[in-house]
Amino acid sequence: MKLHRITLRNFRGVRECTIEPSLTGVTIIEGNNEVGKSTIAEALDLLLTYPDDSKHSLVKAAKPIGADVGAEVEAELTSGKFRFVLSKRWHRERQTLLEVLEPAHEQRTGREAHDRAIEILDESLDRGLLEALRITQGDALGQATFGNLRAGSLGAVLDVASEGVRAGEAEESLWERIADERDRYWTKTMKPAKDRTERAARIAELERTVAEAEADLRSLDATTAEVISLGEEIERLGTNLAEARAEREAAAKEVAGLAALRHGHERAASELGRAEAELRASQGAARTRSELRSAVERTQEEAAQARAAFEAASPDAVRIEGAIAERKEALATANATTIEAQRVVEEAQRARRTIEAVLQLDQLRERQDRVAAARVQAIAAEAVLQRARVDADMLELIERAYLAVVEARAAEQGAAALTIEALADLDAIVAGEVTHLRVGEHTVLRSSTDIEIELPGVARLTIASTEEGRSLAQGRAEAEAALTQLCNDAGVDDLSAARQALREREEALRSRTVAAERIAVDLRDLTLEALDGLIAGLITELAALGIDPEASDVATSIDAQAEADAAIAEATAALAAATQAANEARTALGGLESQRSSVEVALAGHQGRVERADDAVVAALAALEAARAAATDHDVDAGAEDAQRQAELAAARVTDAERALREANADSLEELATNAEASATRLDRDLSARREHRAGLQATIEAAGERGLAHSFDVAQSELVHRKAEHQRIEARAAAARLLYETFDARRTAARARYADPLREAIESLGRLVFGADLEITLGEDLSIQQRTLGGETLPFDQLSGGAREQLSILGRLACATLVSAEDGAPVLFDDTLGFTDPTRLKTMGAAISAAGKRCQVIVLTCTPGRYTSVGAAEVIRLPQ
Repeated sequence: MKLHRITLRNFRGVRECTIEPSLTGVTIIEGNNEVGKSTIAEALDLLLTYPDDSKHSLVKAAKPIGADVGAEVEAELTSGKFRFVLSKRWHRERQTLLEVLEPAHEQRTGREAHDRAIEILDESLDRGLLEALRITQGDALGQATFGNLRAGSLGAVLDVASEGVRAGEAEESLWERIADERDRYWTKTMKPAKDRTERAARIAELERTVAEAEADLRSLDATTAEVISLGEEIERLGTNLAEARAEREAAAKEVAGLAALRHGHERAASELGRAEAELRASQGAARTRSELRSAVERTQEEAAQARAAFEAASPDAVRIEGAIAERKEALATANATTIEAQRVVEEAQRARRTIEAVLQLDQLRERQDRVAAARVQAIAAEAVLQRARVDADMLELIERAYLAVVEARAAEQGAAALTIEALADLDAIVAGEVTHLRVGEHTVLRSSTDIEIELPGVARLTIASTEEGRSLAQGRAEAEAALTQLCNDAGVDDLSAARQALREREEALRSRTVAAERIAVDLRDLTLEALDGLIAGLITELAALGIDPEASDVATSIDAQAEADAAIAEATAALAAATQAANEARTALGGLESQRSSVEVALAGHQGRVERADDAVVAALAALEAARAAATDHDVDAGAEDAQRQAELAAARVTDAERALREANADSLEELATNAEASATRLDRDLSARREHRAGLQATIEAAGERGLAHSFDVAQSELVHRKAEHQRIEARAAAARLLYETFDARRTAARARYADPLREAIESLGRLVFGADLEITLGEDLSIQQRTLGGETLPFDQLSGGAREQLSILGRLACATLVSAEDGAPVLFDDTLGFTDPTRLKTMGAAISAAGKRCQVIVLTCTPGRYTSVGAAEVIRLPQ
């Protein structure tokens, strides 16, 4: 079913409203509380369920408040192959109109229109699916169960998706016949039936005889075949043994050539070791000589630097003293500026806090006033409810009693009556009372008792009452007494007063509910005591700031707040600049004082370094001269170069030897030689064993002879054939019956197991947008979610958090709606859901709702628009206040 349009007029608190949701996609209907969002779903239910003359309490509750008109609902719908417009008006000037637009045009009115609409819906709509795809206020955590939906909606989809067809009466009858056929041949535990067991026992002995003869023949045949096979295998093993011996000799020759290669590699490696040792010694001598020359140069340079540093450090002391005095003066100025800036910041912050406190106090007092007014409203409504004794049931009793009185009076009016018409002016005495009649006037007399009429001077008439008249009078009296008693019990005077009392009671109920909702909205996360405490705290804070809350003229506009914020920002920036300047001056002063100490220490240190540098130069020159006396620099460098060349030649020889060994594949050759030796030995052993075994079998055949075994077997088998034929036919039928039963049973079991897979996969597909790619769920027999697996952890549905249960409940309905075809489906309607969902999940749930909306009609009713901002490509309808 698809909802094209729905219009409400004078429906409860809604004067008039029309909604045209998207046929495919998500429609979000936004509106504050009590503007009629939830009423839209209720109105659709009433339209599709109750005739215009229904007295149901839901219909009564839809009557508009404060207006003597009938509630009216009109909707344009597509259900299956039908597209139609249905409208109803209850309570006043009742009417029902139906116009079928497709497939054939129809127009109906009144009860006929209602009945035709119900007929169309019963034919084309699964009402269970319509109910399952809805979440109303208060039901956000409840799961929908789809196990009992009729085949025309989800059931048919799951049948097709699981490659099965749901069994009907014909299929069930076939299953019963298959079971009966199995029971002819098998017990319930799948053991052979008694007659089959007895038949098998009768031919068992004959089968054993045939089997023994056949076994002897098979044994002799097998022995002969084995002798032939052994001959072939002996020939093959002889060939393989010759090849293995040739491979063994070739491998031995190749292994012998490896010794020379290994010896050459060892000799090259030894020569490389000696060359590397000589290279290390020569390089060490060269490094030592280079270090001595570098030491002379380094000490001479250090001596020159020490003298230059001593000469340069002397003027720095005077310069630093002057800079220190200037920085001290700058630091004092910066500290004074910082203190003043801090004072300005505190003043600006105090002014901003004053504005915030006054504004917060005003807002809290407004909430307090609204709560107080709502409490007064609730108390007044409760007082009305305490004294109200008329409810819907009591009013119905009074209305019935009133109708009984009317009917009794009407019946009594239909009894015999006496009419006296005056032909001249006269006085008549009726039951002792004088009645004066002028010419043409008349009076009608009815009485349930005897009545006497006297016309003075003319006649006296006595009218005797009848049994029927007395009975009617008694019935009227009893009805009036019953009505009076009910009115007394209800505390009202009459039916009109009772109706007014019921309206007052219903208005008090609505008023109490509205007051409770207003109190909850205004208090939100606070209690009344907490609200009073916040107000008292703000009053105390303002008093401490020197502000009288009752006579405050503090500006709290947005401009005033912006000006205060700007003042704070400006003062804070000034304080930061002053603080930075002070810190910079303090840092600079500390650096200069540190420099002064360093310069003083440096002057003393420079003198010592000059003296030590001169001593180091003398020592380095002496060491270099001593080394040159033993060997010149040229001899040391030439020895290192020659040792380098010898080491490189030795390394090349080692590389060549290693390459020769690799190319010879030494490890593989040795392994191949070992394997060739083992193969030749094993083949020689196997060949001898096969020859001995063949000789033994040949002796057995010659000793046994034939002994007439074939003739004995033919006689026994011929005797068995005709006795076994009937048994084989019965066994074949038994096997077929069992195969058919087991196959049919397995398919039925597999179909039931696969039945839930399409729905589970659809829920997981949407759920992975919300919970992640590793989401898995398990469905129960009623297709409700039993377990959720996430991150390797499996939890039952009832143990999940409220938010997770709510999200999975919504995803289940969306998945069902995406599976059902447009013709058999129904709109998904959510009323104020996702109240338990955190902001992160709201985003992913928005994506899941949007994805489902591509394949079905989704209608979301909400008073909190921010919950659904993440639903992409949604149409938003804002209801007026």
